[in-house]
Amino acid sequence: MKLISLISRGPGHNRADFQQWLLREHAPAVLKGVERLSHYVVHLNDVTPKMATAPLDSAPIPYDAVTEMWIEEEGGTETEVELYNALVNPMMQGLDAHSARHHSYLVTELIQKDEQRFAVGQKAPGVNLVSAITWAEGKNNQTGRQGWRKHGPLACRVHVGMTRYVQNDVELALTPGAPGFNGVAVLYFPALADLEQRLYDTPQNAEVIAADVKSFVNLDKIVTFYTSQYSLK
Repeated sequence: MKLISLISRGPGHNRADFQQWLLREHAPAVLKGVERLSHYVVHLNDVTPKMATAPLDSAPIPYDAVTEMWIEEEGGTETEVELYNALVNPMMQGLDAHSARHHSYLVTELIQKDEQRFAVGQKAPGVNLVSAITWAEGKNNQTGRQGWRKHGPLACRVHVGMTRYVQNDVELALTPGAPGFNGVAVLYFPALADLEQRLYDTPQNAEVIAADVKSFVNLDKIVTFYTSQYSLK
């Protein structure tokens, strides 16, 4: 079972201070306190690239961090919601001390490209492009996912600096008030320069990507930002 949480600091809190608290105090508590946690990744929204080719515009970005969490299921009768509420949500309540908000989702991942390995317990050397997406008007889960799947090979061909690409299909929002995102894309680049200078193989293909994304994604609602990655388990 894989979970993705989008996390925002509370009002009046400094972003850098909150991110360091989350990484140095909250994340170790999660590692210690969440039973059956098999894999845990923290992404901090702390990168501001200087892009050679303009990426897609983003809606306002409220998120300071993203976490990916894999929970081992033991074949019982518990639903995913029950597992989340029993194992994960109690630890996420630690965010309340900083008036932080989190939106958690049950996701199914599809790895479109996997040419990168990450050392556990260390900061990855590169940078991620993270996009939370909502289907375009007229698309449902089936047709939206079909468009996203078709997009995958194109993205792998055009984003020449990218070494890992994961499409996370949102199956269920696990927290009240969570935005109705349909997916979360995570694209990894092994160096900042790969993102800044090698996001597209040609300027013309930047336009091809934009047109293809528009065919299945609501561009007014896409939320895109850039993160440092810490693979903690």
